[in-house]
Amino acid sequence: PVNTDQWIRGRTHTITWCENGNSPAVDIYFSSNNGSTYATQLANGVTGTSAGTNTVLCPGVINEELSWNWAIDPGTALTTGGKIKVTRDGDATDTVYDTAPDAGDAAFDLLAGVTLATPATSTIIRAQQPQTITWSVSGGAGLGNVRLKYCTTYTANCAGNPSAAQWTTISTPDASNLAPTPATFNWDVPD
Repeated sequence: PVNTDQWIRGRTHTITWCENGNSPAVDIYFSSNNGSTYATQLANGVTGTSAGTNTVLCPGVINEELSWNWAIDPGTALTTGGKIKVTRDGDATDTVYDTAPDAGDAAFDLLAGVTLATPATSTIIRAQQPQTITWSVSGGAGLGNVRLKYCTTYTANCAGNPSAAQWTTISTPDASNLAPTPATFNWDVPD
């Protein structure tokens, strides 16, 4: 992860590191306190999935970019101080291949999340016709209230940009501060 990442409990996220050929296997640890301690071992003896050598992340012909997918347990503690440590297999206190976010960076966030269930992204929503919106909460307890927004120029402005100015909070009725459950909202679509 990098320091701008916000990973969601209950989902799978990829941990990536550089390896220089000295160890075929690594152990992977998680810290929820900015790296003060790495009390949670996520995996041991992992060889990782190769993305090749001399990549953007791992420049140089002897450096191989490897990755492992972490299926984050929904019960993992929420934190704004998440860090990952990759060490030589069986040696948690010795050789650290990589810590993430990269040295000097801030930590990543581990959050509960929301996934839109309906309407499907391909649904055409018509003005002045009611629309039911449903979602699911992943990652268990710890999610604050949710805000529902829409974008009328999604492809041009909003796709992949959750902070785009074109996102508009639903106001018919007000959807700016909804409890995460029940996970349903009836929208009176405006003109």
